[in-house]
Amino acid sequence: MSQSSHGFRRPEVVGGGAVRLRRSITDRQDAARRLLFEAAEDVYDGDLDVDWGSAPVPDLRWMPDEFCSLFGTSVWDAMTDGQRRTLRTAEFVELIALAMQMDSVASMIAFKTIARDRVLADDRARFLLTVVDDLARNVTMYSRVIAATGVEPAMSRRRTTLPARYSLMLPRRTLAVSVMLLSAQLLGGLSAAVAFGDEVQPHCKYLLEIQAGSADRVTRFARAELGDAGVAGRSRTGSARRTAHSAAHASLVVSIGWRLIIDEAYVSAGVDPVVARAAASARAVRARRLTTILGPHLAICDEDGLVDGQLAGLVLRAGGLRERGR
Repeated sequence: MSQSSHGFRRPEVVGGGAVRLRRSITDRQDAARRLLFEAAEDVYDGDLDVDWGSAPVPDLRWMPDEFCSLFGTSVWDAMTDGQRRTLRTAEFVELIALAMQMDSVASMIAFKTIARDRVLADDRARFLLTVVDDLARNVTMYSRVIAATGVEPAMSRRRTTLPARYSLMLPRRTLAVSVMLLSAQLLGGLSAAVAFGDEVQPHCKYLLEIQAGSADRVTRFARAELGDAGVAGRSRTGSARRTAHSAAHASLVVSIGWRLIIDEAYVSAGVDPVVARAAASARAVRARRLTTILGPHLAICDEDGLVDGQLAGLVLRAGGLRERGR
């Protein structure tokens, strides 16, 4: 062991060199402290900072066409403008409802992390509490914007209870944090589309502007938790566990595409749900839509190695998110 300037011997790993985990803990605390300061300056009230009482603008959409499940299909081409408008609104509501569920899950994971680590007074714990507060505000806004559309989401018991029931059973650290990351990025594609000029309802625009700040902070926190853009985290995790985590995250990403194909949305638009589901479920169509919605998250997955390995690649190829042979 090496000597410190105070005479204490510095701990070393078996192979020599400083203990990386100790440095990682310090880095994570520093990252949490910076994010905590940012959160203190980024304060919005989900009820007061958006004029929820104003009526939607008649000629504006709730989301761009490319986020619809039937966009680019022959079924879409045969639909009237009124049917497309109805489908856009219904599927926007389903996307926001899913964001509500995912943020609720992320909030439970944040509370579980605080309880599990049993450190209640450091900057990391305080930031996680801020995350819970931000997510509660976001969920309130999601509820408000759904009410503004006048459309009820198709909330089946299975679709709403399973995520909440099993979220607290997630293995500690890597998989739980990656779920938080996916939650933060679920509306990233829509935010990017709106930021680049797509005209949408003011309610949607303001919601995304307010939500973007907390989503960015959770994204950076999750990536710091996973460790040096994923490299440090992977070096401390066994090969079998890495494979399982990657495959599980890939499966979760691909499942988003299936969860957003809703028969009730087709019925509301006056489209045969059997024909519509077949069109929307086509590999290329579903992959195109999922890439549109989760483009920012997929980029992070590739950069951070969250979906590495043959098994994860197989899942992504099955979902159309990777070309065959990769």
